Amino acid sequence: MKIHDTFIKWFYNKCMYMSETRGGKPQAQGRLSVAIYDTPRVVGERLASALTRAGHDVLFEGNLKPETAMNNADVWVIKWSYGFQNYDFLRSYHPRLGFVSATKGVDHINRQAMSELGLRADNCPAFSTIPVAEHAIALAMRSIYGACRLPPLSAGLVAFSNYSDEYAERVVAQMLMRIREIDRGIDKSRNCTYLDGENRRPSEPWYNHELAGARIGIIGRDRSAFGLARILKEGFDCDIYGYDVPEELLGYYRVKPDSYLNIIEHSDYLFLCTSGFGPQSGPWTFDSTVLPVPEDLSFGASDVAVLGTGAIGSTIARICNNGFGCHVRAYNRSRKPELEGIVEYLDPEIPISVPISDSDFSFISLPLNDGTSNLIASKQMGELCLGRKRVLVNVGRDRIVDSDAVYNYISRGALLAYATDVVPNDASLCKGQPPDDMTLKFLKHPAVVPTPHEGECSKNALDRLTSEVLAKLNNFLM
Repeated sequence: MKIHDTFIKWFYNKCMYMSETRGGKPQAQGRLSVAIYDTPRVVGERLASALTRAGHDVLFEGNLKPETAMNNADVWVIKWSYGFQNYDFLRSYHPRLGFVSATKGVDHINRQAMSELGLRADNCPAFSTIPVAEHAIALAMRSIYGACRLPPLSAGLVAFSNYSDEYAERVVAQMLMRIREIDRGIDKSRNCTYLDGENRRPSEPWYNHELAGARIGIIGRDRSAFGLARILKEGFDCDIYGYDVPEELLGYYRVKPDSYLNIIEHSDYLFLCTSGFGPQSGPWTFDSTVLPVPEDLSFGASDVAVLGTGAIGSTIARICNNGFGCHVRAYNRSRKPELEGIVEYLDPEIPISVPISDSDFSFISLPLNDGTSNLIASKQMGELCLGRKRVLVNVGRDRIVDSDAVYNYISRGALLAYATDVVPNDASLCKGQPPDDMTLKFLKHPAVVPTPHEGECSKNALDRLTSEVLAKLNNFLM
């Protein structure tokens, strides 16, 4: 009887909303009325502009409050509207057809209320894969190399002189930390400045870059730079252009020959592999030999565990194996055939402490659900041997780890670093609430490398997100 009543209630609500929306379709064929909520300003303005050009009506762009809630909109595009976890809020404030969540997940929307209201929710799972994966690697590098030595992205082209394969990892580490603006993110996280003056998530991280697709120039043949080419081409799929380089680079790593002037003018990063240039050749030219060396761990050829091989975890695994020659173990409920030869899949029935214990770097890229909540807790952490220094990197969700257990393990000195884009209770910080005691403990600990939930952000990711949102809106027209 209870199931029957629930179905009747759902069917009644569905019929009511279809009636209100003229048969369940937008008021104009091929056109939607849309409200955009709780995005950084640069994201909201970009989406509003693209939706308007596509012929949709944008009713509102800004923060969601009862007075700004557009119940007459067909679709709401939302980013981190945490009020939608609240059943009563969602019952009172909602669009007519459904939501497009401009994030990878929809765990911030109350599914029970969605079902009862007959609303649909689409997410945008693809736009953030590359920046989150690169952010994870950058966090790992920051844990072992310390602060970035390179100028900010606004400085433009950076060149490296006195270069050889010996310095490949340390140079790429500096590049990754720079494109992700890791040190700026750490400062914001430690100061709990998750919102800007307009009570919105800040726009600055969306101007970050991606190493994937970056234009790399190599000039000269004094030092072959095969290690560098492997990391940048095989690991990050950069576009590499060469002038007067060894023939082997042109063939094996698909380095494209180009003129000297084109390489100088169009490269994002330049490698001067010739004695004709020195550190004095430009305003941002760095002698590679003086870049820092990791004291405790080296990333190249290390043992890596990837916990979760969805799109992000798979990308992390490829970067680690193909680029840095790491031995990668993967922990996932199912196996991906395309990762054969790249990862060693472990039995998902074994304790998760096993891949963490056997690895130098462990990357958490699991989704948050009933099966992964508190997956890494006191028991698992307590099973780790203390004789090995490790870095644990979390770009999933904060609640996948038991904060008390991880903090205790850090405090015992058995974890070299906990690098995370999701500090404990970061949802509260994203809502503008003050940090609680656990959050402050993590942010103050010297072994914690925190960033303020901005791994998904980059200029290219914003372009992809805009396209993905437009595609998801088209689903509501079918």
